[in-house]
Amino acid sequence: MKQVMLRAGLAAIGAVAGFAGAFLVLPLAGGAADSDSQSSYQALDRFGAAFAAVRADYVEAPEDRKMIEDALNGMISDLDPHSSYFDPKTFADMQVKTSGSYGGVGLVIAADQGVVK
Repeated sequence: MKQVMLRAGLAAIGAVAGFAGAFLVLPLAGGAADSDSQSSYQALDRFGAAFAAVRADYVEAPEDRKMIEDALNGMISDLDPHSSYFDPKTFADMQVKTSGSYGGVGLVIAADQGVVK
């Protein structure tokens, strides 16, 4: 019984050491992709700092949700002329409007000089 517990304990220590080693080595293996993500995180830090500064020092306290929605809208709409951001309510409304089915055969009935066409 002691031998089984000793093996389980050693296995647990080995697993912890393996995870710790992996977390120490992974940042070194990232290379260029890691520097891109690092610069992205630095930009997100700048966004967070600007967000905090506006919340703390702006003349009138802005609504956090509106600032975030506007930031998302700016980020998406700047990609190309056809991209836009919908807040959750607008997106849900759009889903309802565009999920219906349309039926018919494409006929238009009109009167032209007293004749039904």
